Amino acid sequence: MLRATLLVSTALICAAGITACERSAPRQPAALKDQNAGPQPGAQGSDKFSLIEAATAEIAATSDRQVKGTARFAPDTGQNQIKIELSLSGLTPGLHGLHIHTHPDCGDNGRAAGPHFNPHGEEHGAPNSERQHVGDLGNIEADAEGKVNTVITSRKLAFSGPNNVLHHTVVIHANEDDLHSQPSGNAGDRIACGIIRPAQDILANQ
Repeated sequence: MLRATLLVSTALICAAGITACERSAPRQPAALKDQNAGPQPGAQGSDKFSLIEAATAEIAATSDRQVKGTARFAPDTGQNQIKIELSLSGLTPGLHGLHIHTHPDCGDNGRAAGPHFNPHGEEHGAPNSERQHVGDLGNIEADAEGKVNTVITSRKLAFSGPNNVLHHTVVIHANEDDLHSQPSGNAGDRIACGIIRPAQDILANQ
């Protein structure tokens, strides 16, 4: 009898909206929840890259420039870090800052991408320095024809957890990143941008 009374009371309370019975666990798309679950920064091995095998950003100019190309993200053979394969053209020869930015939006000449991806509130710095944004990737160098074909690595980026790179943006800047000026290395305009998506999503849309 007591159990039946408690069940009836609970049902009446929920129906009246006195408690947050239905709101206590907000529904979240499974895919989004999975992308934000996972190991803490510094996790190694298969857990760090357990969600997907690779990701790709299709890079395009933010205004009337001619920059284009791709950035492909995949774990190295030891699954300790991410390799980023860059194939770009249309740049001015020389060094250009390369960063991961927060928002999946390349509008407003790249400004809609927001600040550097910095989930731990660090200062801007050089790649692999003690203090740096997760999205600090340093500089890339375009050759005399304005092309870049190179591979860089990051021990901080992952495909899961707080350092998850998916659905952030690759941004290429007009100038060299000086690797110390706050908050973004005095790298100048955002001349090209691309949203990082799981590679299978890119293939499905082709």
